Amino acid sequence: MNRVLAKVLGEAMNAVDTGTSFETVDHALDRIGLPMTPFELLELVGLKVSDITATHDGLEIRLGRSKTDQEGKGASIGLPPVRRIWSRWVHSPDLTIGAWPEWFAPRQPDWPPQAQTSGFPVFDEVGRLDPALERFIEDARATGTAPIGITAGSAMAHGGRFYARALDACRALDVRVVLVTAFAGQLPSPLPGWAHRTAYAPFSTLLPRLAALIHHGGIGTSAQALAAGIPQAIVPFAHDQFDNAARLRRLGVSTTLGPADPVGRWTNGLHTVLSDPAVRAAVRLGQARMRDAGRAADGIADRIERLST
Repeated sequence: MNRVLAKVLGEAMNAVDTGTSFETVDHALDRIGLPMTPFELLELVGLKVSDITATHDGLEIRLGRSKTDQEGKGASIGLPPVRRIWSRWVHSPDLTIGAWPEWFAPRQPDWPPQAQTSGFPVFDEVGRLDPALERFIEDARATGTAPIGITAGSAMAHGGRFYARALDACRALDVRVVLVTAFAGQLPSPLPGWAHRTAYAPFSTLLPRLAALIHHGGIGTSAQALAAGIPQAIVPFAHDQFDNAARLRRLGVSTTLGPADPVGRWTNGLHTVLSDPAVRAAVRLGQARMRDAGRAADGIADRIERLST
């Protein structure tokens, strides 16, 4: 039941995010006889920032009215502080889940027995493209060539050199591009007519309509590109991105570039992943693996829930 409610509430928020009024969304399901509207439910069960207080003993969370407290008396629970997260806390004696498939990063001999892999839990916030982006993609595809996507990730606000190199390489290849970044200040202004920026796009909708994706190597973006069946050009900056880039290169679906590499190297790398038959075959295999794996998020939820039974 909770999974059904989560889907309903998520779709309600998506509808508001895309311009539907709160009142229309809140009463859209009245005909099926729900005991309360979606936003009434969120008001009852959703935590607010004011419900959470940091103390020297950890966190104090104030719970209001709930299924087991219909009078709204409320209760408080305390969560102790967590220290040494990466060396101790993350290694649960019950279950540790690596959110990737075995074919991407197989189990190692020294892993503890409770460590398991699952698959990539691919997720999008909104399922539709905005109309301006939709028109840009259709215009590009009408010329016979799908655009190339470019993103340095949702948190990168200082990727000016990355975007400049990517745009120069795409100009040399004479292809249109879709830039996905919330930080327009790191892009040239004005953008050339063959480029379009959007602050956000659902990758499971956008990526299958692109020819390739230039990105930072984040694991979520990498998984979405695998699922979409498009080649990748990866420019890692930090953290697990270097490891992800190496693994994807070994799978044959990508090339790795450096942010300071000459534009000619970027152009050659992009041309290779776009035209090499071996890359196309590897991309199709990766897409089939992602499709056959099913919904990893459901599998992760099932394993966690089994711990409490």
